[in-house]
Amino acid sequence: MDTDAIVLESYSKRLVEQAGPGPLALQLCSAETYDHDLLRRVPKAITEADYGCGNPSKWAQPGDAVLDLGSGSGKICYILSQIVGSAGKVIGVDMNRDMLALARKHQAEFACDVGYDNMTFLMGRIQDLQTNLELIDSMLSNNPVSNISSYLELEQAVRKSAVEQPLVEDNSVDLIVSNCVINLVRAEDKSGVFREMFRVLRPGGRIAISDNVSSVDVSNDIKNDPQLWATCYGGVFQEQKFYAELEAAGFAGIRIEVRREIPNRSIGNVHFRSVTVTATKPSALRESCCGNKRAQEVVYRGPWKEVVDDRGNQFKRGHLTAVTSAQWETLSRNSYRDEMIFVGSEDLSTQGARRGQTDPASDTKSSCCS
Repeated sequence: MDTDAIVLESYSKRLVEQAGPGPLALQLCSAETYDHDLLRRVPKAITEADYGCGNPSKWAQPGDAVLDLGSGSGKICYILSQIVGSAGKVIGVDMNRDMLALARKHQAEFACDVGYDNMTFLMGRIQDLQTNLELIDSMLSNNPVSNISSYLELEQAVRKSAVEQPLVEDNSVDLIVSNCVINLVRAEDKSGVFREMFRVLRPGGRIAISDNVSSVDVSNDIKNDPQLWATCYGGVFQEQKFYAELEAAGFAGIRIEVRREIPNRSIGNVHFRSVTVTATKPSALRESCCGNKRAQEVVYRGPWKEVVDDRGNQFKRGHLTAVTSAQWETLSRNSYRDEMIFVGSEDLSTQGARRGQTDPASDTKSSCCS
């Protein structure tokens, strides 16, 4: 089963059925409520062609550079544009030409309305954010593949462009969002999505990912059903494997922000529900605090007797724990801040806040000087 072709056809067909949400559109994931003040400025044609299973846009901040994976009609990008403001930027990536055309069609009108244009829509696959598909399309138009030699030349040109002109640069965005699209990626390519997310995020960058997950592994019958795949169920992760995949890719501070209590759908013994997860890309900073132990220490508040972070650092309730500067900055961010009491210098925490850094995570493997 060619899942890429199924997804492309299904989502292009959605645009044809927009005399009101057609039967296919109503099956494609589930509608989500957004901030009305932000949504009212988004063109109706865009909102009608977009569905999702969460609202990751609420984790954006003014001034952020945000990447929306599988941006579709562009609804979340238009919302993000208003949140990040003129000092920020929004990049939408999608492989569907029709959806990209719709997102771009209203861009100038929207820019006039809000007073700035901070959006860019790119054609690419979210599991390969290096390859610019529109650039490849141009190469093929100018030099059609007619034999093995021209095919090999095209391959070489594609590899070169990915290195020299990547669609999205390394360490270039502050926040990555996606809304019910990772489940649409082929099973063999899903790990590539998380690797690419990690590559393009700046150290300390964040992700906010909404997607459908399953209670148990889905059967081959479900995986091989074209309609279930196109409607965001056939290609889902089993829930715990979804979180493990994020951890394996290197993300830290993984937090389940939203977990829908009532399943979106059940098929036999498989229950599908939507979740929204946030996490951060660890900082590359490594420091020793042994020479200045009293300057940077934290106390874990509880309620648990002891907790262990993603790098294996242990924090016992009520105990002073010496930390590095990188750990201090990690713990002073949103994912951890309320869990800790900070002892000693406050400068690192306030400096990090002034720089707008968000949840960088320590690269150390154990508590400092333990």
